[in-house]
Formats: sequence, C-alpha cells, structure tokens
Amino acid sequence: MILQKKLSAIFSILLLSTYLTGCVRAILPTSETELTTNARIVSTEVELDIVSSYANLKKYMSKCFEYRNQNGYQVIDANLDREQNKAYFIGKSNFDTYTFKVLLESVGNEQTKITYFSPKKKIGFSESNPQKTLDKLTAFSLYDGKAVCKL
Repeated sequence: MILQKKLSAIFSILLLSTYLTGCVRAILPTSETELTTNARIVSTEVELDIVSSYANLKKYMSKCFEYRNQNGYQVIDANLDREQNKAYFIGKSNFDTYTFKVLLESVGNEQTKITYFSPKKKIGFSESNPQKTLDKLTAFSLYDGKAVCKL
C-alpha cells in the first residue's frame, strides 16, 4: 500500500514536470532560427569599435543577465568573430528555450551596430519594452568600468 502511494506520487511529479516543460517550450522559442525570424527587432549604432563594445557588454551580461535560482536559470552564449566583424550574445533558459539575442556588427572603423532580438508575444509571454532593453545595452556597450547592473 505504501509502495503504491510512493509510486503514484513519483508518477504525478513526473507528469507535472512534463506538463510544465511543454508549457515553457510553447511560450519561448526553441531554436535560434525561430527566435530571429519571429522576433521584435530594435537596433542602434554606437561610436565604439566592435571589440570594445563586445568586451564591455560581456562584463555586463555575465554579471546582470546570467542567473541560477530555484525556479530555473539563464545562461549567456557569447562569441566574437574578428574576421567577420560580428559578435553575438544569446540568452538560453530552462528546457532549451531562447530568451533574447544581441548581435553586434561593425559598420565602420569606430562604429558598431547593436541589434536586439526579443521573442514576440506567444501565449502570454512578451517583453514589455525591447527599446528600453536596447537602451540599457547601448549604455553598457559604451561603459568600460567595473561591471554593475545599473548605470
């Protein structure tokens, strides 16, 4: 009898976790392609070279965007390609979902274009103001001081 109750409880927990996994995957994009093709996109240019912008943003992203807690996590994949003069940051969270993408492209000797991709509304999830996030990213791409979460 006790064994049957334990098995029933374990089965219920597995069923609930499978249900929640499906919900999260229905809300957020599950591939980088899906994120970039179905995103709200905002961009701006800054007066700084791509390498410096990338270095400044990397400090900010690792301190302020990456997290792990009891409800989940978000990690940031970052890459700088000096040959193509491009860099990117991609936010990945629970259940192999994508939360954002930031693309840096060199548009001149000392100018970098920053493009922010935010997932479109999908079953109740939507970032309220992607332009506000882009403004923060722009400020931090120019800030080469100690990594802080607010300027």
